[in-house]
Amino acid sequence: MGSDIGIIIPCEFREVRNKRKAEAYIHQIADNLRKTLRIEGVMSYMNDDYCDGCPLKEEWPEYLPEIWVPEYDANIELGQGFWYMFNGFRYHQLVYPPGTQWLRYDIFDIVRALGQKEAWYCSEYGMEDSIGFENYTLKLWLEKVRNSEDGVTEYDLESLLKEGEALWDTQKSYYHDSFSDVFPLFEEMRERYAPQHLLGLSSGTDKHVRVEENGKVIRVPALFPVK
Repeated sequence: MGSDIGIIIPCEFREVRNKRKAEAYIHQIADNLRKTLRIEGVMSYMNDDYCDGCPLKEEWPEYLPEIWVPEYDANIELGQGFWYMFNGFRYHQLVYPPGTQWLRYDIFDIVRALGQKEAWYCSEYGMEDSIGFENYTLKLWLEKVRNSEDGVTEYDLESLLKEGEALWDTQKSYYHDSFSDVFPLFEEMRERYAPQHLLGLSSGTDKHVRVEENGKVIRVPALFPVK
């Protein structure tokens, strides 16, 4: 697919049309991300010009609550019961090496920092194409895509990598990722780095990870287990 990846992450907040509450919520979550990931540059703001000239503008508030996480180059938009994240990577990079695993680690780090355990992947237009802004909720989107021709496929990295180049033709439109292989890896890695505090599995490559030591954030060689 010649498009960027869209990442959908569940959240508990469902009052995005209440501007005051939505703004307070993204500020709170941004503060949590700063503390969990130790990234001071995390920003939260109400984007009030995202939809200039957009025909759907009357169906959606004239603002979009957003969070920016610079270390991960991630823009995270708040919807009704979900986060919609994009980071500029191409959709096919999820399933086609090189770089497949550290891209997934990027996503995992944000999912974990948001206090969640799963995500859905689609093309950058996968949500808008599936259901309009006026019904922009995670529940309705999932109902729509589960009944689509492709449905939702469970993300299994090992099986996907075995398919290799064939995935250019067989890649699915929607994937669900429970990170069942990554959460145990994170715990194993956390023990490896103790007493340093492991902040995540990704630092933009598979060569280093970020840890906190004596109050300072540093990059150290990645000690991923050899398979």
